[in-house]
Amino acid sequence: MIQFGHSCSPHKAVTDEIELIAGMGFDFAEITMDGEGNLKALWKQRANIKNALKRHNIFATAHAPLAVDVGNFLEPVQRLWVDQSIKIIQIADKIGIKKINFHANYSSLIIPSRELKELILRNHVKSLKTLTAVASKYNIQLLLENTHETLKDFHYITSGVKKLYVNIDVGHAFIGGGNAMIKKYIRTISNISHVHVHDNNGKRDEHLAVGHGRINFTVIGAELKKIGFDGTVTLEVFEKNRALAKTSLAKIKRLWLL
Repeated sequence: MIQFGHSCSPHKAVTDEIELIAGMGFDFAEITMDGEGNLKALWKQRANIKNALKRHNIFATAHAPLAVDVGNFLEPVQRLWVDQSIKIIQIADKIGIKKINFHANYSSLIIPSRELKELILRNHVKSLKTLTAVASKYNIQLLLENTHETLKDFHYITSGVKKLYVNIDVGHAFIGGGNAMIKKYIRTISNISHVHVHDNNGKRDEHLAVGHGRINFTVIGAELKKIGFDGTVTLEVFEKNRALAKTSLAKIKRLWLL
């Protein structure tokens, strides 16, 4: 059965966000490990976060810091990010988190060299093999999210790491090629365990409420049904009116659970 969550604002206290998200009817909160949810703060607040989740009867997933760069072409930097990512996994375990999301291919976005890009892709595979092995010991799913790399590059990484799970971010895929590209991701990529939902108009990562952009969520729901998807879905609605997250949840449930 699909379960729905919403991401915690990195600018608010995690426990306050858990209360807000639970109050809107979500099944879980996706804890952002940036801002107020940075690793030091999460470690210090781990007991309070666990209690808040229990009190509001929801669970949590996590989103690793955006700066994590496990595919960096400089080996010492790559090793540092792998070590930091292991700490992220360990902290998540202490909170009771069972899914952690990482972005793919961060540094290659600014690298024009084909040779360096190929090295970055290989380094992603190498690092993620190490991290999935660590995550498995804690019974945690490591998720890789598509960002702005090509579908071909994303497939190269995900197909190269057996224990890796996938988070399809429909907003990112839409920017890369519209609704047709979202369908390609769902049909091409294996081990889809998680989905990020937000809307945009195809030009930039706007994180709009469902229906405020041009993404066809009816088609996405149909594609997910075809592959038997029954994982977790995080809404990433970042509009100023937080109530739009609740209305987006109602729309997605109506479209996907019929």
